[in-house]
Amino acid sequence: MLEKLPDALGHALRGQRAGLDKIAFRAVDLRAGMASIAVTSLAFVDHAPIPALYTADGRGDSPPLQWLGAPVDAGSLALIVEDADAPTPHPLVHAIVVDLVVGDGSGAIAEGALSSEDEEATGLRLGRNSYLATGWLPPDPPPGHGVHRYAFQVFALAPGATFDGTPGRDAVLEAIREHGLASGCLIGTYERAGHVDQDTGRHRRGADRGGPVGHLSAARRALLAPRFAHGRRRASKRSGGPSARASSIASRRRLTATPPGAEKPPSAPAATTRWHGTTIGNGLAPSACPTARADASLPTRRAIEP
Repeated sequence: MLEKLPDALGHALRGQRAGLDKIAFRAVDLRAGMASIAVTSLAFVDHAPIPALYTADGRGDSPPLQWLGAPVDAGSLALIVEDADAPTPHPLVHAIVVDLVVGDGSGAIAEGALSSEDEEATGLRLGRNSYLATGWLPPDPPPGHGVHRYAFQVFALAPGATFDGTPGRDAVLEAIREHGLASGCLIGTYERAGHVDQDTGRHRRGADRGGPVGHLSAARRALLAPRFAHGRRRASKRSGGPSARASSIASRRRLTATPPGAEKPPSAPAATTRWHGTTIGNGLAPSACPTARADASLPTRRAIEP
């Protein structure tokens, strides 16, 4: 959805970010239980780029997730995925899952399970993302906004934690504050560098990022148009303009022209070049080639009388 935004807008919003301090993992201090759950993925490692397959630039499937070390006396587990670098006051929620089974403290969510609309088949109870829909919201950062960090957070909740209907971020945070026992976090990154040119297949880059002027966004071209026009006017003044250049060329032609009735100067004597035994009638022999010489014995052209 956001891939069509102009690069200039992404650059303008670079300083606007929710921040890691506002994600659920840091917003609620679980003391000894904080970061005691190990969260991993077969698709990427902690703080490494998320493959495009799992983003809005690919199929948009949810990545596979695993966790280990959840307390076995917990009543349930909850998962919330947030974008810490969204240009919004609070992190953007990409997925919520509640009432996950604790079991022996380890578990997993298969690839694409959060993208499925069949909750009975996956056995997952999904909450609402920031677009007020259930399921996986693929990473979709604005072009040119920089690297975004996506926090995959797992929380162990004490028995008695319940959720009504389709819970959102506020309901999950409240449950963590009241019943939270332990937590774990895995961060994956993703960056959309800029628009892709349909002809070249390369990312379009503006002049401020080292790219050619021809690839400037429409908004930036509009801003720089007066500067380009001013530069062209200054260059035209320095050279005297098109009319001055045409006048100068005409003057040079008049100076080099032969006056009426005057005798034309004789033409230079023609010569041939012998190149390894081959004679080429192309004027004076080149001095750079030692095997070539001018044959003065050949007849020369005489000046044509006017």
